[in-house]
Amino acid sequence: MEEKLRKLIEDLVAIPGPSGYERLVAEYMQQQFKPFADECYIDKSGNSIAKFNGTSGRTIVITGHMDEVYYVVEAVKDGLVYVKPGCCLDPANVDSVPVQIVTESGKLVKGLFGATTPHLKQWEKPCDLFVDVGGQTDGILPGDAVIYAPNLFWMSDNIVASKALDDRHSCAILIQLAEMFSKNRPKDTVYLVGTRMEEIRMHGGASYVAKTIPAEIYIAIDTNYGRDPKLPDSKSWRIGDGPVIRRWERAGSAYTICFPSRRLTSAMGRAGEELGIPFGYDIAETFTDASGIYVERPDTEVAGINVARRYSHAAHEVMDLRDIAGCRDIVYTAVQKYI
Repeated sequence: MEEKLRKLIEDLVAIPGPSGYERLVAEYMQQQFKPFADECYIDKSGNSIAKFNGTSGRTIVITGHMDEVYYVVEAVKDGLVYVKPGCCLDPANVDSVPVQIVTESGKLVKGLFGATTPHLKQWEKPCDLFVDVGGQTDGILPGDAVIYAPNLFWMSDNIVASKALDDRHSCAILIQLAEMFSKNRPKDTVYLVGTRMEEIRMHGGASYVAKTIPAEIYIAIDTNYGRDPKLPDSKSWRIGDGPVIRRWERAGSAYTICFPSRRLTSAMGRAGEELGIPFGYDIAETFTDASGIYVERPDTEVAGINVARRYSHAAHEVMDLRDIAGCRDIVYTAVQKYI
């Protein structure tokens, strides 16, 4: 199972899928879902869905977002492409980082962020963030998305570094849950949903799903902050210590807030204890699909479970495969036994 998980992650992070351009990821997930699910479809907003028909009369939705962080083209001039962050990104960390520009036609244009040689740094003048595409600017327009170029590598048997691990790891989990549910049918009707646009506050993704798939229970799978020497322990989690069950989240507005169901968080905790999987609990000043669902459907039960990754929204994020597998198994066992 873990070798399959490894391959799914490798495949998924290589697919270009910035917010608003997730179609290729959605189609890949449909291909993976179809051998297992009772019904598969891409909804009108572009979310990728697999459905398992249950007999209990209750419905559970499990989500993970398909989009990845991106920059957006602001202007094209003098053979260079000027860009700005399209979501939560730090331009200070991108010097010479390879990227791809996703054009309107679907063509991918290779480039890299401009950087000043350290030998001449003292003469550097202020300049807007730009991508050097070797002068190949034909077909690039303002509004096109710029994403990190595929770059996955394994630092060890379990530690993976790549762009887009947030949140393609959850897409891999959803695909494996489809296989697991096909072998041991859930009593509830279960929807597995790859959602759109989480990085830009879920308008076409989780919030749309909450409006169009009436369910009693929603579970969001995402990431939380992996610990490094610069981060306080209270706001991060050490990778390799298992997944983290979220008990509260908020990011600056009423639209991005979630009070998770204590029944659901307890159910996932019981599953982790039964399986002997290390896990923890956290709160966070951020948002995930759980927030988008909670705001649309406060009358339902919502919860989230996350896998720690270091260097969030950077060209390389770092995760532990064992944490991803543990998250998958906790969600599966909680749905089958404790929810």
